[in-house]
Amino acid sequence: MSYFPFFVQTDNKKILIIGGGRVAAEKFNKLKHFTDSITLLAEDFLFRSDGFKTIKKAWEPADIDEFDVVIAATDDHEANREIGELCRKKHIFVNTVDDIEFCDFIFPSIVKKDDVTVAISTNGSSPALSQYLRRKTEDMLPDDIGDIASSMKEARNVISKSVHDGRLRKRVYKKMLNVCLSGGDPTVFYPHEIVIATRGSKLAMAQSELVKEKLLELGMTVTLKVVRTQGDRDQGSELAKIGGRGVFVKEIERVLLNGQADIAVHSGKDLPSQIADGLVIAATPEAASDRDVMLSFTDTPKKIGTGSLRRICQLKQVFPDACFIPIRGNVDTRIRKLRDGEVDAIIVAQAGLDRLGIDVSDFKVRVFGDDECLPAATQGIMAVECRSDSTELRALLSLIDDPMTHERFNAERLFVKALGADCTAPAAARCYLTGGGSLTGHVSPDMSSYVMPAMYEGIRGTFNGVVRFIERDLAPENVNRLLGLSQSGHVPLHHQVNKNVRVSKLLGKVYIVGAGPSYDLLTLRAKYLIEHAEEIVYDDLIDISILSLASSDATFHAVGKRLGSRKARQEQINDLLVTLAEAGKNVVRLKGGDPYVFGRGGEEAGALEAAGIDYEVVPGISTAIAVPEHFGIPVTNRGSARSFSVITGHTAPDLNGESLSDFGKIDGSRIFLMGITQLPHIVDELIKGGASPDTPVAVMSRGYSADEQIIRGRLSDIAEKAKDAPMPGIIFIGENAASRLCYVRKKSVTVTGTKSFTERARETFEEAGIVVKTVPHLVVEPAYDAQIDFEKESILTFTSANGVASFFSVYDRDLRNLADTEFACIGPATAAELSKHGFGADYIPGEYTTAELSKVLIKVAKNKKVYLLRADNASDELRKNLDNAGIQTENICIYTTRVDNRLIQGFVPDTDYILFGSANGVKTYFESGGSVGSAQVICIGRLSAKAYGRECLVPQESDLERVLEVIS
Repeated sequence: MSYFPFFVQTDNKKILIIGGGRVAAEKFNKLKHFTDSITLLAEDFLFRSDGFKTIKKAWEPADIDEFDVVIAATDDHEANREIGELCRKKHIFVNTVDDIEFCDFIFPSIVKKDDVTVAISTNGSSPALSQYLRRKTEDMLPDDIGDIASSMKEARNVISKSVHDGRLRKRVYKKMLNVCLSGGDPTVFYPHEIVIATRGSKLAMAQSELVKEKLLELGMTVTLKVVRTQGDRDQGSELAKIGGRGVFVKEIERVLLNGQADIAVHSGKDLPSQIADGLVIAATPEAASDRDVMLSFTDTPKKIGTGSLRRICQLKQVFPDACFIPIRGNVDTRIRKLRDGEVDAIIVAQAGLDRLGIDVSDFKVRVFGDDECLPAATQGIMAVECRSDSTELRALLSLIDDPMTHERFNAERLFVKALGADCTAPAAARCYLTGGGSLTGHVSPDMSSYVMPAMYEGIRGTFNGVVRFIERDLAPENVNRLLGLSQSGHVPLHHQVNKNVRVSKLLGKVYIVGAGPSYDLLTLRAKYLIEHAEEIVYDDLIDISILSLASSDATFHAVGKRLGSRKARQEQINDLLVTLAEAGKNVVRLKGGDPYVFGRGGEEAGALEAAGIDYEVVPGISTAIAVPEHFGIPVTNRGSARSFSVITGHTAPDLNGESLSDFGKIDGSRIFLMGITQLPHIVDELIKGGASPDTPVAVMSRGYSADEQIIRGRLSDIAEKAKDAPMPGIIFIGENAASRLCYVRKKSVTVTGTKSFTERARETFEEAGIVVKTVPHLVVEPAYDAQIDFEKESILTFTSANGVASFFSVYDRDLRNLADTEFACIGPATAAELSKHGFGADYIPGEYTTAELSKVLIKVAKNKKVYLLRADNASDELRKNLDNAGIQTENICIYTTRVDNRLIQGFVPDTDYILFGSANGVKTYFESGGSVGSAQVICIGRLSAKAYGRECLVPQESDLERVLEVIS
């Protein structure tokens, strides 16, 4: 007998259970969870049935007439069979216990959790097996399966109304279930607003509209947010000259990370090989054509317009007599230049023409195949980016993802990543995951394998492999080998297209840089390299303000090594340097003092040499010389020390066969680095070797910091005097240790805030002889999407130099439009920045505060509109004061600030003072993990002091000159 597992609606069914014993109880306990329409009939009941109708009597044939379903569950087999036969005659659905012949249905083993019901049956062959499977099923189902079912039930009601395509609706349900099962929030699939960040070009907008349409099909409300990028702003330069990774995406990625947009839509080829931390490519909709096409009026063009080095590398072979003219701009601009005769032909992407719907019927159109011009990696692919922690949003975006396009996208990006290249580099790749006639001679039999022709600066190669091993096949060393590049990773110079082509490298380069003991003693070479580094690996002992020179895109790696607090073993540091270089990075390894003076720089250079990594060593001023001289002790002096020895004290007990006592016989200066913990042993050995106990000794701790100290004595007593000397320190032994030449302890201050503020403070304070360490933890980003449109005879008001600089970087109109405009500045520093751009400040308050600036504007702006050009998080005090006085105002966010956490996580200043220039600077500094240690806090202005909330020094006026008076 065979049974189909129907789930029957029980609410309108009348059910009769005949029997009052164990079997009847079992059937009743299963049914009572599904319906209240149960009647129990028996002469006596051995179980409770509270709330259900019971009839106590012997059963009679007429008892079954009013019921839809009958269960014969008496303890009398013959009675059950009689009931079954009667029900069959009257066409009543019946279950006869333990008599399969008279069962229209059977009871399965049931697992029920809220709305979820799982029924298990073996067609009556083995109830024990059914019970076993039920227990297994109960263990397998999540505890919250009922909640999941409720969520899905609610979701069906919502999605059925918002997603009208039936096939798409089924996909949504499946995705929602996966999200529910993983503990996510399925409401992300409900209709809600999604903000798309995009460039403002026609093509970028067209691509964003395509993604928007797909999201609208899912029931979403979609708005577009236009963001200007570096590549958009600099339309006059060739892409190769702009340089940098991601010239079209960095600003957009910041908008995503700041939460100002949910997703971003990019052209895949514009993405750098490494997107920003915290972001992910969540979807790649079905790709358009990846081909390059030439539009022209002739078959033999002499002047071909293209700004792409990739195209020039390849098409120089196709058109050897042509001249390639770099042009940029959108497709319409390029076509206009072609029509105007500036060029004979232009090269554009077919995808751009298709997506913009441009009619090219009046041109000769030549589509290039792989043998003529390989496309840029991921050309024709749109990449949808979002935050990596947006798990549910990523599930939603997977609904607009095309898996095959995503496979190709990942494979081609692996090639670019292996090169360490970006969208401006002359690199090309096209991954084929299926067979076809479009790639002559290369047919891939199925989806499990791939073939990918590739090109780099004119060098071509073809990768073949299995899809699951594609990342291994495209490792840098394999790319290097296939393209026939040198082992060091240098691209042969003869492949250079012209003198303007920047030659890239597969491998990066490491600079092992001596950082000296302080910022002021940094070499010019070191400064330049730090400013241009992509990755900076540094020790604890460097002056942390040196890192303020790094670009905002550089990544910091703290590998500090100090006795008792090791962060990384030397082998790990070596591996890190090799790994970063193999990823094509420009790496600066910062070491305190000089790299080769007990800095283990030689070991790092050796590891790079063995790995075939290009490197350069940049000398630094050794602390062995700088610190003694800082304390007024010359390392040599005619008549008292004609030589000096630098000895490591860290390994003093074992100098590899060189006895420490041998240094006792030397007459010159003996300088021990890293030896404070070994001082008693050093003293004993030197005296044992013949040194006089009266020899002068100086122990210098933490040179160039606020708590620097020098302890003087002689070999006979220095161990006792310096037993509590802090580390790190230097031990100087010799006659010159008694010198006290020109040592004046300078006051020191750590300056926080924006780069421009900290540098202005450095100039002001250093002129007064104060040691300055800068921590520019606030990064200013001009608001390039600001709507700037002024009324005539208005007053432009700036409350910071950053506002002035940002305004002139985003104001893209003729400056003569500002001829009738007046300017108000909060103080002389802001006015000085304004004067750099050729304008003078009309109004500056006597006291440089918001309150005083309000008073000035209220007097002079009676019939004029005041525009406040400030940061996004500026205090609202100024605007309120003007509004209360009836002054017409408009606030324009001219720049935003973001926090550079790299500099302040766990930072403790080692200066006498720490200076804060704004309330936002105070707030973000402490929120990001900075502290003040023993430094005295100075806050410029009432609002900054209020934000600090504790006792601090506040100059009488909000000016660096007044701060200088406080410090002095």
